[in-house]
Amino acid sequence: MENITYEEILNFFKQNDSFENLNTYNETELPIPFIKKVKHFFNKERVNRQAVLGIDIYRYSRVPIPQQNCIPFIFRHLFERTIKVCITKYGYLFQHYTPEKLWTCLVPTGDGGFVILCTPLHCLIFAIAFEMNLRSYNTHAIFQKLRHVTDDISLRYAITYDDLFMFENNFYGPAIINNARILNKDRLNRLLYDVDVNKWFLSNLGGVESLQMLSLERISQLSEFKDYDPSKMDEGFLIPRIETRKSGIRTIISSKIGTIASKDTILDLYNLFVQIDVTEYDEGNPINKIYVVSIGNQNSSGLEIE
Repeated sequence: MENITYEEILNFFKQNDSFENLNTYNETELPIPFIKKVKHFFNKERVNRQAVLGIDIYRYSRVPIPQQNCIPFIFRHLFERTIKVCITKYGYLFQHYTPEKLWTCLVPTGDGGFVILCTPLHCLIFAIAFEMNLRSYNTHAIFQKLRHVTDDISLRYAITYDDLFMFENNFYGPAIINNARILNKDRLNRLLYDVDVNKWFLSNLGGVESLQMLSLERISQLSEFKDYDPSKMDEGFLIPRIETRKSGIRTIISSKIGTIASKDTILDLYNLFVQIDVTEYDEGNPINKIYVVSIGNQNSSGLEIE
């Protein structure tokens, strides 16, 4: 996505608008050619469809001090670990990203952030990887003393798919606005997504539930992945190279739970619950860690729906 600078926009309007007119305050009629020029300026190179993963620390404002002060650090650390997992374990899907680029995709909010990625599938995989790292924290596998200070941490997620543009290295547009509204309406630790995300999964994969049985080879046939290098396919974890799996996604349950109204926007919402089989191999330990991580919440209550 092309980054637009303040100077570029200012020069455009200086050339196409009355920059200063101190002799009159009368409103002028908006000319059609001017509207066309604005649309042409914000072309598909500058405004395009992106997927947004919103991550919000559940009930962060209720956490007392000093625990509250520690949580932004924990979020950053978990984000760093998730980047490493996505680059190393999901190399095919994230082959167009570097750790540095993924950091630039984060719009921090203090108690979470928005991650800008190319497809809803990337957002879902990133969310699952983030939740797996959170499980490591909650089970005292990392920062054991700090874990006692903060108690367990719970997250809520939202995925949207809409237009975005980049201005002065910051992201703006309905994909982020709608994502923030969804998170704001949720009262539980859910994984919610909008109707455009649902359409993407339906048209490309036959529905998000199909991830339980699809392979990287099948995903590589999608138009979004036409310029991906197939040699980077490995055995995979969440999504295997071929349609056989020993671990990975165990359960996906998706359901439409209604619509929310925020200002003048009506959003159709879907609730997603995913369970993942996780096996951690330790060469120095003959007993491997095997456990199940769940992301999302099957409870349909606690959401301000219409």
